[in-house]
Amino acid sequence: RGPRWTRSRTISSVQRSPTTSSAFADAITIGAPRGEVFRALTEPERLERWLATSAEPDPRTGGRFRYSFEFEDATQNNVQEGAYLDVVPERLVALPWLFPFSPRQTRVEYALTGDGDETEVAFRHSGLETGGPWDQARERFVSGWRMFLEYLKAHVEDDADGRLFGMKGKSG
Repeated sequence: RGPRWTRSRTISSVQRSPTTSSAFADAITIGAPRGEVFRALTEPERLERWLATSAEPDPRTGGRFRYSFEFEDATQNNVQEGAYLDVVPERLVALPWLFPFSPRQTRVEYALTGDGDETEVAFRHSGLETGGPWDQARERFVSGWRMFLEYLKAHVEDDADGRLFGMKGKSG
């Protein structure tokens, strides 16, 4: 089956609170039922086709996860791990996200809505600070998360593999 394009939109807003934390959001519509999209967000073999080199999820609130990102340039390698903050089957996946320059935990959230054969994925990354390395990370991550959402869409709709340039697949 060929590519099926559905609407997507980018909402790159920075929201600041008095504590100087900020967030950005994005959204994409995927031509598949919520259950299919939820499985792509929570099953290891699916996550390894669009997000990470390897994934070890226990997708339930409080369940542990470990995502490894391995690149041809080993200096880019990193791991995200922790406990899922919120998991509601076919509705929500929220997890902590850390940056190497700060112990502050941020929140990555995928909220799924829709009926039938279309799912709206509302993505939000919140809890980022402002200034210095945070501003650089935010700039990089806004476009990075957009690419990951496009990879998720291609994987779910077309069974495609998608990884960041230079990222190794499971087999290396």
